[in-house]
Amino acid sequence: MRRRTTPLLLALLLCIVACGTKREQDAAEPISNRPEQTSPKEIRATGIDRPAKPGLPTCVREPVRCNRDYLRFAAREHTHSQPVQDCEALYSELISQWQADLHPAPPVRSNNRGTLDLRSALIESLNIGFLLKKGAKGLRASGPQALVLREEDMGTYRRVDMVLRDRAVGDIPVLLAVPTSEGPFPVVLALPGHGQVPTDVLESLPPEQVTARGMALMVIGLRAYDSLEAEHDATLALLCQGFSLMGLRVYEALVTLEYIVSDSRLSADAVGLVGHSGGSATLNLLVWLSGIPRALITDLSTEYFNLKEFGGRYYVLDETHPQLHALAPQINALDALRLPILKVPYGAPGGPDPLLNFLGENLRKTP
Repeated sequence: MRRRTTPLLLALLLCIVACGTKREQDAAEPISNRPEQTSPKEIRATGIDRPAKPGLPTCVREPVRCNRDYLRFAAREHTHSQPVQDCEALYSELISQWQADLHPAPPVRSNNRGTLDLRSALIESLNIGFLLKKGAKGLRASGPQALVLREEDMGTYRRVDMVLRDRAVGDIPVLLAVPTSEGPFPVVLALPGHGQVPTDVLESLPPEQVTARGMALMVIGLRAYDSLEAEHDATLALLCQGFSLMGLRVYEALVTLEYIVSDSRLSADAVGLVGHSGGSATLNLLVWLSGIPRALITDLSTEYFNLKEFGGRYYVLDETHPQLHALAPQINALDALRLPILKVPYGAPGGPDPLLNFLGENLRKTP
């Protein structure tokens, strides 16, 4: 009898040890590198008035430290990579230029063909042409799959937390506030500043005020946006392979525009962009690449070269891009676009009314 049970007991003990070791490994793994521990019930939650808890997945609720999909991007798209010879040398050179204050971009003369030349230069510099249809008029891949995680009736509007599932960059967190009346509605597409999550944008663009004016509000949750390790690691890893985090930020905004085109509640003919800080850096690029936006509000022009010193270390931030740096004067010449543009002081201290008045006026005009 003992001879028969001994192998079973031994197997059970080995299983207990192995499982305990696996739990210790999981606990030691950084949170940003772990797969999302989200129950199937949460992922499939598409009903109305779901309780606020259990919460949304970490990379939806607090996307700023999530960089896993970006770190994997270069490996997935290796056939389109353009790796530098020495990644450490690139990092050292960026630090040297920043320390020496050699970062102002040289003036670049624009020829008479203007926007078409800049569009081509941007697509080439960002190395995203393989993700787009010819002429950057849409995505090469099929439109994103919208996965609703939670939907709530807020009285005067509905709030939807969802992700847009894209083959290239993974799950893009999106917060949507849409009026309860019948659409389609003009759309305010907002990008937050560094360290901010979508709910932070609701303080400067209150959804009840946006929807009261007959507009929907969409906010993209930007990942790897902490101005520290997560952002630095993603930025440098992509630059070293001939890609860029700024290129993927622009691509994600294009994915979101593609979703707006497909959602019958939303009017793709009336999309206004609102950027804050790093969000402005992305949208200032987007308007050169897409003909969908009908208005832009921006509070920042950047040189596309930005490092942060903290704790004796330099962190390369997402907007850093040597080729964009040289094109910065052209990119920031937004007045050359045939697009209503409202440039506001940093952080839009005048409150939401000037922003919403501008958007309401320009998004209701006949294109």
